[in-house]
Amino acid sequence: MLDVEEEFEILKAIYPEIELDSSAKSGRLVIPVVLDKELEICLENSAQAQLISNLSPIELCFTLRDKYPQEEPPHVELRGAQWIVPSNKDAIVASLIGLWQDYREVVLFSIIDYLKERSRDAFGVIDFSQPLVLDKKTYEQYLEADLQAKRNQFNLSTFMCEICQNDKKGLAVQRFDPCGHIYCNECLREYFTSNILRGELDNIHCPSFDCTKAYVETNDRLSRGLVDQDMKQFEKEFFEVPLTKEFLNRIVDPELTERYWKLNTTYKFEKYRRLFPFRVAQCPRRHCAKYFLRKDENDLLSICPDCKMAFCFGCLHSWHGDLNSCRNYLGEKIPLEDIQLWLEHDPDSQVRNNLAFKYGRKAIVFAVEEHLSDMMFEELIESGEAGIVRCPSCSLLIQRSDGCNKMTCSRCRTYFCNLCGETLSRTDPYFHYNNPMNECFRRLFDGLVQES
Repeated sequence: MLDVEEEFEILKAIYPEIELDSSAKSGRLVIPVVLDKELEICLENSAQAQLISNLSPIELCFTLRDKYPQEEPPHVELRGAQWIVPSNKDAIVASLIGLWQDYREVVLFSIIDYLKERSRDAFGVIDFSQPLVLDKKTYEQYLEADLQAKRNQFNLSTFMCEICQNDKKGLAVQRFDPCGHIYCNECLREYFTSNILRGELDNIHCPSFDCTKAYVETNDRLSRGLVDQDMKQFEKEFFEVPLTKEFLNRIVDPELTERYWKLNTTYKFEKYRRLFPFRVAQCPRRHCAKYFLRKDENDLLSICPDCKMAFCFGCLHSWHGDLNSCRNYLGEKIPLEDIQLWLEHDPDSQVRNNLAFKYGRKAIVFAVEEHLSDMMFEELIESGEAGIVRCPSCSLLIQRSDGCNKMTCSRCRTYFCNLCGETLSRTDPYFHYNNPMNECFRRLFDGLVQES
């Protein structure tokens, strides 16, 4: 029959992680609970559900009495494993003591083996045939326990890095979700560091060929803008970051993670601004400069979500109210080709709806009206009916109020002819009207406007 010292030696050999105190004849072992089949857990009053394959571990604590093993059983206590209610823990402990009563010899290995085997079906205390409904706190605890168990299992396993082809333990590699590709920390650190320092932000994702191809295809699709897709879903996909901060911090220095996060935020918002110019705003305060999406493209009032500054989207100054005119107006920022596209299509067309979404209906309608007004004014100038001409040097609009056809621009002081618009000589402006070869010959006083 084995004595206590021999039993402890065997346990230490089989379970290196066990904590033993030979002088106190006590020990502690954390036993993972790996289920034979997955358990579905549901969040109460919610459609949220998840399949898990691990429960929180059982902490076995034991102390050997003086007359163990022949006359007294070990003192056994089960800790942790919150999914086992106290009454069930007492019943399990009674079963463990029953193992000693059957043989009255060293029984610690049998106790551990019993707990490992019976925990695979949760000791029968959980009904696997239906979802287990939990409150929010307990639901999150179950998920965290499952995640931690999977992480521990991963860390103890061996994997081959798909870049350097070397075998590494789980602690030295990273697995990408949801694709499952595995690379060692050393290869990933070199790859991500060089790309972040160079600003190659589109390379910060799983480096496998298939994932890179899928990333490029998704990027190209999103770069074409909104096409038959829900706006919220489009924005969620557009601004989604391939890797979490937690994941990157496990590979590169935190300073590099922050650098990537800032660069990627700017990159994403500027890219989105090219698709929807009036959806993206940036706080004008230099110490803030927060990018954000505007809630209403038709409202010039923008409020920074970080520093709460209220400013005008048009002029980027502090908010001046709707009644005060803004020196900038949104219509100036709409390209002429989009204005012409609006005019070429019917009011109920998809093209107009897309343009209204892109710029805001109020802004594009204003821009179209301004464009039509400018066209009518240009036609009026070309007709000559209004007696208005443009300075050939600075394009200032000028209307003759009196005098002859030799005009002087009030802005740039250029001499020009009111009849043909030609620039006149500074030294002899009247030669233009005295030259027989010129169409304005002897027409200096044509249409003379008399001073009143």
